[in-house]
Amino acid sequence: PGSADEITVRLLADATAGSPGSTAETGPQEQFHATRVLVVDDVDDVRELARSSLTAVGMEVAEAASGEDALRITRRFAPDCVVLDINLPGISGLEVCRLLRADRRNAHVAIMMLTSDAEPTGKVTAFSLNADDYMVKPFRPRDLVNRVNDAIRRRANMRSATTAS
Repeated sequence: PGSADEITVRLLADATAGSPGSTAETGPQEQFHATRVLVVDDVDDVRELARSSLTAVGMEVAEAASGEDALRITRRFAPDCVVLDINLPGISGLEVCRLLRADRRNAHVAIMMLTSDAEPTGKVTAFSLNADDYMVKPFRPRDLVNRVNDAIRRRANMRSATTAS
């Protein structure tokens, strides 16, 4: 518990302590690259909570309300992570995940599936499509920030290990 300002300060401190791209690791300010996250959910309140949580820690956030918009925005925005609802109108989040993974330009992008349905088949399917994480709504803002950072870190480590071998 705490005021919105106190929570924002705590989230910022937690997320930037050792997160990839923090100025402590990259050196001079001009080398700083804000982490870019695309939040895809058809529910406005979910997108708003995710956006406010992620921007509070200095991440750059774009939003989409459908799978089609997510694919279009990904090409333009070049996110480091896509937080992707499974149940979207039109193209499902699982199909968006499959399409993103099929495009080699998105090999560096971490994908975190988000759902209000805790059904295990969705989780199995998401990981079979090479999603990096799976989170059930409702979520706590701090958990979302930490898991986005962890997913980005794991994806970068996986790519480093692949190029090293």
